[in-house]
Amino acid sequence: MGLPQELKEELATSLSEVLRPAEAGKTIEQIDKVYDWYSEFVETDNFNSLGEEYQDIAGQIIIDFTALVKYKQNTNPEDWNATTLTEYIETTVEEKYLEEEEYFTSISPVLTAFFAFLAQKSYIKNANELKKKVAKMGLDFKKAYEQINADEEEDEEDEATSEDLLQELQELYVEYEQSEYFQNLSEFQQSAAFGILVNFTDFAFQFHNITPDKWNPDNVEKVCLTSLPKSFPADEETFEAMVPILKSFMRYLESEDLQENTDRIVNRLDKIERKMIEKAIDEDNWDANKTIMMMGLEQGIDLTNEFEMKDFIEENKDEIQKKMQRFQSTKQETSSPILNEMFKYMSEASHETVFRSEPKIGRNDPCLCGSGKKYKKCCG
Repeated sequence: MGLPQELKEELATSLSEVLRPAEAGKTIEQIDKVYDWYSEFVETDNFNSLGEEYQDIAGQIIIDFTALVKYKQNTNPEDWNATTLTEYIETTVEEKYLEEEEYFTSISPVLTAFFAFLAQKSYIKNANELKKKVAKMGLDFKKAYEQINADEEEDEEDEATSEDLLQELQELYVEYEQSEYFQNLSEFQQSAAFGILVNFTDFAFQFHNITPDKWNPDNVEKVCLTSLPKSFPADEETFEAMVPILKSFMRYLESEDLQENTDRIVNRLDKIERKMIEKAIDEDNWDANKTIMMMGLEQGIDLTNEFEMKDFIEENKDEIQKKMQRFQSTKQETSSPILNEMFKYMSEASHETVFRSEPKIGRNDPCLCGSGKKYKKCCG
């Protein structure tokens, strides 16, 4: 099939400015081949495992990677290797290719998924090596972006931190999903794994300032016995799946030399599992966010559907106001952007004071409804 003719002509024009005609022609041939691979890739689970924001830019990243490597290193796709990746990063930094945050933060997850596909198809001999290396290079791309955009305002950098952690998690998740550790989970646990890992990672960071490199028995226990059961809106079955999923993921990280103290963390998770579940189903332990979200879940409301949420608020306005008065009287605040909108909606009707949330949730942060999606692409 190959490249669409219009795109091929655009590439030929661009390449003719920096390459001799024969070299430009060979480069287009290689891009043509990789585009065929990309056309297969978009029909696979590897591609579907990417978030929508990564899917939208995947084709551009893969074509850019192919062209840049061919242009700078004269390396064909069949010969891509670890050195190719290292030099590619250096080139993107030195020459400041495409200085958009979206581009830089998408490179690692997109190429990880693409190389996983190439490995399954045996299209290139070093695909597995490339997949593992690029999956661990999220931090390198983060540093590259920071180097190019060193003058970003501090508050913007702070908001990007949470997104970077979740990007790194998504990169790891692509491989974890194909590992024996994931395959040994039950069908329900597999379906819940991504959302649980996203929320565990984000709650640890947002509420406790705990990054993955600081995961240890005490910190893991703190997250599992405080913020998660108090604020994460999920039913008992989901909380029963949490410890098996966390143990599975910790063992996977250990197998990749990315996690220390794994035995101690796993043992601690076993000890606190029942207590965490009891806290999670105890309504007296819930914050305002979880209280209202659980009302919606019990009524079968899709928390990610704006119209269902508005109808839910309207139909249950009196009951929600009564519940909120309890939290307002005890000065509890919500960490949910959705719930803030409920407060705002109801205050406009009743002229009552609205409580604002702390910490602030950015539009690029994961939605606290538990979907695993970014807030801006979910309930925001």
